[in-house]
Amino acid sequence: MPITVTSIERIADGCFEFTVDPSTYYDVWLQGEKLASHVASTTTTYTYDGWTDDEEPPPLEFVDYQGTPDSKTYSPRGILQWWGESTAAYYSVEQYVDSAWTERTQIPEDGQGYYQYETDAQ
Repeated sequence: MPITVTSIERIADGCFEFTVDPSTYYDVWLQGEKLASHVASTTTTYTYDGWTDDEEPPPLEFVDYQGTPDSKTYSPRGILQWWGESTAAYYSVEQYVDSAWTERTQIPEDGQGYYQYETDAQ
């Protein structure tokens, strides 16, 4: 049975209180990471402090205990993987933002043969 969020209140900059209507124990997730586990069904408020946006609340997910949140099923991240090229000096990872390519990082060619880059959660 889903956990219903009945209200979200901004307490201070980056601090939000969520009021929930749980029917059972539940877990709290943020962008694919579990923040709290096996929260008692009698706990009807959850406060998150430290969000980087002072006005908009974080996209918390409240799911039945040991359930799978959408952010795990449908990851908010992308993973790039490739085989190395020994003659390369480095690999440039870029993202298309506002009609222009923007470099996110450079990964040096170090002979390991296989490379991976995980994007930030979007």
